[in-house]
Amino acid sequence: MSISGDILTEFDDGACQFLVNFELYGIVAIFKTCYAFMGYCYVYLDYVDDKYIKVIIKKKDGKDVPPNFAEEFLNELVNQRLRVDINKETGRIREMLVAKALLGVGLKARLPADIETAQPLTDDYIADELNISDLKGI
Repeated sequence: MSISGDILTEFDDGACQFLVNFELYGIVAIFKTCYAFMGYCYVYLDYVDDKYIKVIIKKKDGKDVPPNFAEEFLNELVNQRLRVDINKETGRIREMLVAKALLGVGLKARLPADIETAQPLTDDYIADELNISDLKGI
């Protein structure tokens, strides 16, 4: 089954064009999707209005592409939007896990002495303001 009509326009040279609602998918997800396809497609983006972006993709010569690469692009767009949303929801937790892991191995940054006063810096920069070291079960 191939999508067509208002969603997708296919051209004789193998290129296709469709509109993407960037209010729905977000500009970050659109660019991540384009990046995922740049290995075997040329990608062109342009604003149509304040809600839609026109996407034109064309297969690169000699590159193996999925038979329905426009539909694959649209599926990847949904995938990337979900990844962006999940990152927003869990990004802070991931940062805390990494910080806890680094604190757990005793990793301490050593900064050079203050150049102006030639006095060694204190260990104030190691303060655990988020109380990450108190987290249990992570």
